[in-house]
Amino acid sequence: MMGEDIVFISSSNIYVYKRQQLIRISAPTRFAGSFVINDSLFLADTKNGFYLFEKASLKQLAAYPEDAPFERCSF
Repeated sequence: MMGEDIVFISSSNIYVYKRQQLIRISAPTRFAGSFVINDSLFLADTKNGFYLFEKASLKQLAAYPEDAPFERCSF
């Protein structure tokens, strides 16, 4: 939950249940991960970089360097 909204993230979409409506926001290509810091939702897209989910839209924060392979690692 983010505030009063319920948010679900798949690799292809973000779904927001808000005021008894379901809103779908498509991933730029494919989401590889997401995390929340101080009630802000951040997402990593496999080709386009990092995004902030804000006011039912995605704001790109950083793009990956051109021709850089995406590598996902876990700690």
